[in-house]
Amino acid sequence: MKSKLWLWIGLNVLLLHGCASTPKNHADSMQLFASPQDLIDQKQLNGATGISREYIYDWGQQQPNIEPESLYPRKYLSQYCHANGGKFSVLRHSNLSLIKDHSTKKILASHPNVKQGIGAYQCDYGAEKSWIVSIEPTAQRKNLDQNATSVVSLQTRIMTLEETKTFYSKANPVSAISPKKGVSNPSSTKNMKHQSDKEIETKKEADLKKESDAKKETKPVPIAPIKTPEYLRMNERVVAIVREFDNAQKPIAAVCHGAQLLAAADVIRGRLCSAYPACAAEVKLAGGQYADIAVTEAVTDGHFVTAPAWPAHPAWLSQFVKVLGAQITL
Repeated sequence: MKSKLWLWIGLNVLLLHGCASTPKNHADSMQLFASPQDLIDQKQLNGATGISREYIYDWGQQQPNIEPESLYPRKYLSQYCHANGGKFSVLRHSNLSLIKDHSTKKILASHPNVKQGIGAYQCDYGAEKSWIVSIEPTAQRKNLDQNATSVVSLQTRIMTLEETKTFYSKANPVSAISPKKGVSNPSSTKNMKHQSDKEIETKKEADLKKESDAKKETKPVPIAPIKTPEYLRMNERVVAIVREFDNAQKPIAAVCHGAQLLAAADVIRGRLCSAYPACAAEVKLAGGQYADIAVTEAVTDGHFVTAPAWPAHPAWLSQFVKVLGAQITL
């Protein structure tokens, strides 16, 4: 009985973390966050893993006028800065140092919806303390959907000024030492070779020490065993669990991109289902009836409770409690 209970709780938490972004945002609500890091955490700008999150930066030729998600991190942090009386500006341009593949780097560097949202930004409060945020791409891919949307993974981190300087400084290439033409001095050449070997050995030792120190200072990062419904739906066991819950008529709650998992499990056919607007097509293709409701609302259809995004949490949880047959008293 206990194992079934934990399985049920795990599934609903798993669906809960479908996404963090919303179609709309109001600057006054930004004052509710205690700090820029609090905003990053609560809006899950780095996804469920806390490392990075995927954002659509190109909706394809059929949907050219939709706002790119890749600008959300910069947009939210800029609004937070302005809402608290600060001035938000570019401090360092991105050199895409976290992207190792040259072709990927070239694609991202040439796309305005990526370029305009990455780099280091500073929020200056004047005489008060300022803060710096780094928004950097870590990967990109193309979705295999009907619109061929393009997705970029972004890592959003609060940095100190020194960390920013170190991260965004370009490595200086070591120039080779070569004797001048026409000079032939065996002793000099030997000394230069000895000096060069010594420099290389010293550099190796410094690199090894740096690597060793980095390992000592590295803090463990909590990495969840999941990413998003987009990945969860690729796990046959997870999809099977959703079907088992539906067959048993057990309560299922999904918010935002959680509908992607419900669609993959083929459990919303003929049902009213809300989701993040970008997932509307997937709901319809799965035979569901897409509920186009306000971002703060939720909808219940039988044992399913769904909502479009995180601002609907109060309504979504309230309806889910009713489906559970429970009551919350204060």
